Amino acid sequence: MSTLSVPPRLRDGLASLGALSDECYAAFLDELRDAGSADTVQALASRIENQFPESSRASIEKIITAVDISQSVQKASHVEPSEFASDAWEALKQDAPELIAGLDREKFQARLSALISETDIQLTTSKVKELRAEVERHMCGARIISDVRPVFSQDASKPPKAMTIMHTMQIQFHDDTFAHHEFYVSVSREQLTRINEAVERAILKESTLKSMFDSKEFQIFE
Repeated sequence: MSTLSVPPRLRDGLASLGALSDECYAAFLDELRDAGSADTVQALASRIENQFPESSRASIEKIITAVDISQSVQKASHVEPSEFASDAWEALKQDAPELIAGLDREKFQARLSALISETDIQLTTSKVKELRAEVERHMCGARIISDVRPVFSQDASKPPKAMTIMHTMQIQFHDDTFAHHEFYVSVSREQLTRINEAVERAILKESTLKSMFDSKEFQIFE
């Protein structure tokens, strides 16, 4: 069983890659070899979409996104492109088998391996994401679980005479190898208020900084 998990938003792109005709795939590989840099996936797709009349713009964007992220994850995981492509197939077979039904496994793996090793997609948005991820832990989710806990006396056979409201914060994150982790911490109402104030202050600081660099020649990416 593969330890790799393919996020839902990448599955269609990988499956579309495997479904391309041989002629379209060869042209796609050539285009990405010479693509150079672009700010976004959309910008790169608009540059090359005329070469692929059989594929929709949305499909091209999904394939580029899947290949771009696959390159980043493969480099970070320090495995060979061929091994990563094999893991990606196994992950798709486990997570979304309906998407790869009828596809040729060897062809899919050869295509993804070649795109990872023979192209270098240079997107400004990807570099921004990589820069943000250059820390030991990268947050990917959070939730707060609230519940009521009864307070019993020494005699547990008697009904509780008091209750307390408990809040437990769950933080989900990826480490520098892209492995998923989570931890839980209890928080009080006062601490929730402090967290909310800190979040609002951070958002305000971001808005202030954006206004300082508001220029057509200087882009700020979310």
